[in-house]
Amino acid sequence: MGKKDNAAAMDVLDQTLVLDPDYAEAWNRRATLNFGMDRWGKSLADIEQTLSREPRHWGAMMGLAMILERLDEDQKAFDTYMQVLAVYPALKSAQDAAGRLADKITGPVI
Repeated sequence: MGKKDNAAAMDVLDQTLVLDPDYAEAWNRRATLNFGMDRWGKSLADIEQTLSREPRHWGAMMGLAMILERLDEDQKAFDTYMQVLAVYPALKSAQDAAGRLADKITGPVI
């Protein structure tokens, strides 16, 4: 993935998952790769697999929230960012995203 060779990275991750289908981080890495390739449906499927194996995987939850936000599912994205913060309260990117969405959902302060 670091070399931006998506085909090779996907092949390695697919093979890893054949060898160890319970390896949550391989599912998460493949979700990240799919996200980067704008294949959100496949990314969501891999995020689901990640979270079924490791429900507190904050990286997978962040990916889910980002996809929800891009799909204009602001309330669901906000709720997911809040779940991230329940696991990792100091994560600045989740704090910023939750604050941004809270303002967007509730509207401007008068």
